[in-house]
Amino acid sequence: DRMTVVRPWLQKLSEAVQETVVFSRPAGIQLIVEDRVVADRELQVMPRLGQLDTPLYGTSAGRALLALDKDEDVIALLAVSNAAKHKAVLPQTLAIQLDSIRKTGISSDHGEHIEGITTTAVALDTVLGRFAISMPIPTFRFERSRDFYLEELLHCKAGLLKEIGIDG
Repeated sequence: DRMTVVRPWLQKLSEAVQETVVFSRPAGIQLIVEDRVVADRELQVMPRLGQLDTPLYGTSAGRALLALDKDEDVIALLAVSNAAKHKAVLPQTLAIQLDSIRKTGISSDHGEHIEGITTTAVALDTVLGRFAISMPIPTFRFERSRDFYLEELLHCKAGLLKEIGIDG
């Protein structure tokens, strides 16, 4: 089962950065938070488990997942979610964000989802399915050690990909 493999990596990442780590997966246009490791700190971020009210493109984890697809597939997904009320186009800001995520492998949200929280995320496309790992961190702490956080997140992703492997 996916969590048996992933959970030790989430714990290792959380211990390394002393921050909360979140595991989520896409379900259509929605993001489902399946698991989290909450860091024991004075200022804690406690993400809700289950389906978020925000669509994929409204969260850093969701955008990381969308960036795994080509633009036309993202447009098709948005069209389905819009129930074809109007021709779906890729909003320019989203197009720019996805392009940047594809280049860097990292998606960031600076307080748009939760005020005062910077969330960085990576997405993994594996034999066990697609999922995202994200770290919601109080912005003042994130800004202080930005490179360290990103390095650890990418390190976690690389280790997991090595363990689970890529499909195809």
